[in-house]
Amino acid sequence: MSISALSKRLESRTALGCAWLGLTGLFLWTNAHALALLPGDEGIYLYAGKLLTEGYWPQRDFFFAHPPLRVLLAGGLYGLGLPVVAPKVLALLAPPLAAGLLGLAVFRGGGIVGAVLTMVLYLFASLNLELAGVYCGPNLAATLLAGTLLASRQNRFGWAGALLALSGMQAYYALMPAPILALWAWRQGALWRFLLGLSAFFVFFAFFWLWIGAPFVENTLLYHLRKVTEVESSYPLSKLSGFLYTEAGLLIFGLAGVLSRSPTARWTAGVGVFCLAVPVLYRSLEPYYFMMSFPFLAVAGGDGYRGLVERARERGGRMPVAVSLLVGLTLVVTYLPHFLYGQEEDAVRALRAKETAALIEAVELHRTTSGLLFGDSSIVPLIALQTGLEVSERMVDMNAKRFDAGLITTEAVIASVYEGRRTGTVLMDHHGISTVDALRQHIRSNQVELFHFVGPAIGYEVRYLVPEEEVSEIARRLGHPTSSESRF
Repeated sequence: MSISALSKRLESRTALGCAWLGLTGLFLWTNAHALALLPGDEGIYLYAGKLLTEGYWPQRDFFFAHPPLRVLLAGGLYGLGLPVVAPKVLALLAPPLAAGLLGLAVFRGGGIVGAVLTMVLYLFASLNLELAGVYCGPNLAATLLAGTLLASRQNRFGWAGALLALSGMQAYYALMPAPILALWAWRQGALWRFLLGLSAFFVFFAFFWLWIGAPFVENTLLYHLRKVTEVESSYPLSKLSGFLYTEAGLLIFGLAGVLSRSPTARWTAGVGVFCLAVPVLYRSLEPYYFMMSFPFLAVAGGDGYRGLVERARERGGRMPVAVSLLVGLTLVVTYLPHFLYGQEEDAVRALRAKETAALIEAVELHRTTSGLLFGDSSIVPLIALQTGLEVSERMVDMNAKRFDAGLITTEAVIASVYEGRRTGTVLMDHHGISTVDALRQHIRSNQVELFHFVGPAIGYEVRYLVPEEEVSEIARRLGHPTSSESRF
């Protein structure tokens, strides 16, 4: 390679790095309040990480509906003495990291414009903006899949299999690309290397199955199958149509990847399409399942741009300019709403953070003498993390579908949580365990409502109840009468 060629390549890499830093800065600025601790499923995973540092293991010592990698990661960070938000910092940085890996995947084939387009397509997908900083499975899995894709395009299928295995260790749905990636590896004569890397997942699964026993398989696998066969009775078309509408730009650019003459580009687009098709067959569909297609569709979009430009150059004239303008217009029309949505979402986060802080303070003031707390899993683990209260009997994930699927009974919860214990209860109206009639009626009949918290930004009305014998204790501690008519 000549000195001039090397110089140009270094300049291109520098330009790509600057573009990545600029996009990362824009992403972080758009999500300025992404580290706020807000109601949602992430509280389950964060509190589970805390339980791990205390010697309690998911599935063995408490119910957990997913493979334990995300808990191990959170527990490891807490074990280092890092603050509660440390896993959220990791979740916030995950999309920019994935975008950088995907940009490299396109850049290596030539074309900095296609690489930058890829990073934009991925980083500012609406679901990535919505889940920015949320410590949950999809954004972590998609980042590992970005590494899987980069390794595959470099013909390092052993690494691709290993990264895919890691992704599956924290969310089974992340294994969706496996069949097409295996076929891709076979066409490249590297199937055995891919399967060797992927075998790490089966070793991981077997280890926890043998160590923990039947609850591991029942909680992480059979529970989800029972939700489909016994709980979900119809396919939620609204979730599919909503996804198609919000991610229209990513889909348009991703499907354009088939226009590239590169076999690697077509394989990438094929994996993305496959990851869109598989969730459609699952009746208990959640939109975030589609996020597993994002890395592949984004890279296919960058490849598609290069393919369009190449075909335009063959036609000559002003076609390349016309194609570039058309691509730019499509990007603005489909992604400007995403950026505006991200700003609005962050403003709502700020309001939710204020309301959540007020709710946590109210519960802290009215804590029971036992320090035990039980209730809606969207908020109780978060309150416990912030106040030092203990989730009663480590019942962190109280998804109402556990009752429908027969994994737990109302009688068992009442016996373990309330009999002989002074446990405080947090309920969200028409949500979570509040929808379990027998349990809600028992709580309302046997406890006193201390306050009713109305949080418009949170989106739910929250009620805090305690045993009757605790009312006078709390009033004495606060130095004033406590009434069920209190409002915060």
